[in-house]
Amino acid sequence: MKPFEVILHTLNESEYLTSFVHPLTKRKVRQSFLSRQDARVYMENAKSRYSKPDMNCLSEKTIEEALVQFLIACPKNPFARRNIHLIDFAETFGQVKVSEITSDRLRVWLDQVQKENSLKDITMRGLKCDLDTFFVWLEENEAISESPLTQVYY
Repeated sequence: MKPFEVILHTLNESEYLTSFVHPLTKRKVRQSFLSRQDARVYMENAKSRYSKPDMNCLSEKTIEEALVQFLIACPKNPFARRNIHLIDFAETFGQVKVSEITSDRLRVWLDQVQKENSLKDITMRGLKCDLDTFFVWLEENEAISESPLTQVYY
C-alpha cells in the first residue's frame, strides 16, 4: 500500500486546492479553500485520519478509521480483495464507532448484500470469513472483546 499523501495546490492568489487518494475507495478527493491556513488545517486532519496507525483508543474510532488502519497493517488481507463489498461496508458503517457495531446490524447488512447480488450461502460464508479477519484484528488490538460476527451464520 502506498504511503498516504495529501497535496496542496495553489490555484491563484486566493484559492487553494488539496487532493489525496482515499485509502478505501481509491478515489481522488479534492477540496478547495479560500485561505492557505484553512487548506493546511484540512491537510493535517486528513493526514492524521488516514496515515499512521494509532492503536490508542481504537474502540472509540469510527469503523472507517479502523478499517484504514487495518488495511495499512494488513495490506494483503483477503477482505481488501473484495473491493465492492469493502466499499459498501465502509459506506454503510463508516461513521459508526467500533464499540457500537452489533451482530444484528451486520446480519442485516449481510442479508441485504446477499439479496441485492443474488449470492449463495457458500459465497456469504466466504465474505463473512473475510470480513471477520477485520474483527479478529480488532480483538487482537483490544478494541472489542468478541467479534460480532460470531453470532452470524450462513
